[in-house]
Amino acid sequence: MTGFGGKVDALAEKSNSFQKLWNDAYKLKGFRIDISDDPNFSTSASGNVITLNKDVFSSPENLIDTLTHEITHVVYRNPNEGLSLSSLIGGSSRETFVNRFVSNQLLDEGEAKLMEIQVQKEIGVDITALRDMSDGDGTGKRLSEIYDRYSSGAIDHGAARQQIGELFRNTNPNHMDFTYEQLNTKAALNNWNKQVAFVKENLASFEKQADYLNAELKAKTGSLERSEARLATNPSDAIALANKQAVTTAIAAARTKLLTIQPQIDWYQKYGSKK
Repeated sequence: MTGFGGKVDALAEKSNSFQKLWNDAYKLKGFRIDISDDPNFSTSASGNVITLNKDVFSSPENLIDTLTHEITHVVYRNPNEGLSLSSLIGGSSRETFVNRFVSNQLLDEGEAKLMEIQVQKEIGVDITALRDMSDGDGTGKRLSEIYDRYSSGAIDHGAARQQIGELFRNTNPNHMDFTYEQLNTKAALNNWNKQVAFVKENLASFEKQADYLNAELKAKTGSLERSEARLATNPSDAIALANKQAVTTAIAAARTKLLTIQPQIDWYQKYGSKK
């Protein structure tokens, strides 16, 4: 099934959740699993590609655990993925954006860990000894308690992933010297700075386009009003009717273009230009 050997396949066959996850992943265009020879590389998922560190092959259980976690990242997309920086930032201040970005990343980790626990339950693994959560700080026990409340119906899926994600906030990914919150705060600030630089570089062009579109909207609106006035006195006026249809289409197109430009100008002037 997995191509990682009989022992791994035997575990996979015990878990309906893992099998569904595996099948869903291979329905995605370009999905693949690579293996890194770099001993310093940390297992990760990027787009539809998972890259595994050789350390994850220490046991069939560890490999299944890792595959479950990373495939979940691929199949259940992070809320921050698929969004442009401008739509992510929207009308946010830097602090609001960073908090939102970090919270979304923690939700993503919560989703992956929730699926891990479910698969581990199905294959009979002790969930208090979870990968990278077995430092004797009681995290495994707290994960078990959250999952038990979820499986009993005491909390819903959203609450479970949020509570599990929060457990990650101050833990260290792969025992590195920074926390998940610090890691994702750095990523958020990097995205913020990219957007600031992009809008700053294109601000003059954006403002010129916005001025042109606003002038076009004003002119087209006037033309539409004149056509409607003619049609009010002569509903069969073919020229006025054709002009109304053409102008209405042009107004909609100009408004759509303006909606991609003006919010970035407004955001930059309010937040992005501040140090």
